[in-house]
Amino acid sequence: MFKYRINIEHSYFGIYEEINKNVIINISNDVNNPNFQPIFEWLKSQDYFFGIAEFEIMASSFAVFEALKIETTFDVMNTSFYTRFVQFYFNGHDRRIAKDFYKFVPENDSAKPGDWDPVNGILTNVERMKENEKKHKESNFRLTDNFEKGLEFYKNFEYKPSKFEHLYKKINFHFMNQHPKGKFEHFPDFRNVMYIGGIVVEEQGILTKMKTKKKKPECIVYVAFGTVYEDGGLKDNLLEILNIFNGHQNCLFKIRIGKNEITETYKATNIEFLEGFAPQQEILAQTNTKLFISHCGQNSFNEAMYAGVPLLCIPKFADQFYLSSLAEHLGIGKFVWVSRREKINENGIEVKKEIKNENFIVDFSEALDEMMSGKYIEKANQMRNEIFSLYTSTSEGPFWNKFISKIEEIAEGKVGGN
Repeated sequence: MFKYRINIEHSYFGIYEEINKNVIINISNDVNNPNFQPIFEWLKSQDYFFGIAEFEIMASSFAVFEALKIETTFDVMNTSFYTRFVQFYFNGHDRRIAKDFYKFVPENDSAKPGDWDPVNGILTNVERMKENEKKHKESNFRLTDNFEKGLEFYKNFEYKPSKFEHLYKKINFHFMNQHPKGKFEHFPDFRNVMYIGGIVVEEQGILTKMKTKKKKPECIVYVAFGTVYEDGGLKDNLLEILNIFNGHQNCLFKIRIGKNEITETYKATNIEFLEGFAPQQEILAQTNTKLFISHCGQNSFNEAMYAGVPLLCIPKFADQFYLSSLAEHLGIGKFVWVSRREKINENGIEVKKEIKNENFIVDFSEALDEMMSGKYIEKANQMRNEIFSLYTSTSEGPFWNKFISKIEEIAEGKVGGN
């Protein structure tokens, strides 16, 4: 799936190309009785209740839905609500709401640590506001430009879909993997968007129960960076980070990371390396887990909110910078960056380059010291309690019920979409 997020051809054309070529496939599940048919002709002969896909990763799915004459469509995003898509929602909204959004909600890729500093943050620093507005404008343009580039892949095909902006706007309803409590203050609500972040947490049922009481060790810090970049992009800094951890002897650091020469030789009584799968939710559910150091992807962010465990965010890509800023905005975490890709002007040509934070180790050490003081735990526990007040409400939870009810409601024609 990662290639679909970063490759225009895969996202805007991939699945459609395979179907439009109308290749002959075996549609039978019985290998002894094959049934070979042209895939597109077979798909067109089926009856459909609705189409559901993730537009941000596989926009071509919605071109397929249109070709198959599927009228009712749903978009389910596994990430946060990407700010570049908000431009399509502001028709009929108060202009002030739109203005505040572009000023005060960080653009996805350019969110910065300290944006919520009460003295020099994004709410008071005019230069930072202007910079944010500029970044939103650039991001919005890149999306619409990608829409145009995506259509180019269809020029040699007999059937050409509607413009991708039109396909997006005609989607009946959007489901976001954000919790309704996990939003920026100035991010508007839209009538055809529902936040269901936590649906996976609820399904597993670990973080929706009372926390597991553990007295020993008194403090656990869990460190994990997901599956795409298992080391969090911190390979060059790993030894220094481990030495910083070793300086906090009051806590056990459980680190999920791939095996390498450092992890095989490094010895410290308060550091435990976890290879392969780690029971992340079980670890977060323990009362003695005091901190989660993470890339702050959406699923980890949701789990930390449910667990009431503060976050120290070291983002790498996608919506992680945005969510790291959100952790600071909500008061449940700190944001430290190690590197980021930025557009640099070289001889009049804009190129994307990876910029490294030369002060990362100092920034990280200071952030860890601040978080180990315990000042963020109270706010994180407050967030957990607020989530559970919604979870036990018949109108707000569980999210699976809301998700299914909304799909049935729209698919059966009880309410309209866009």
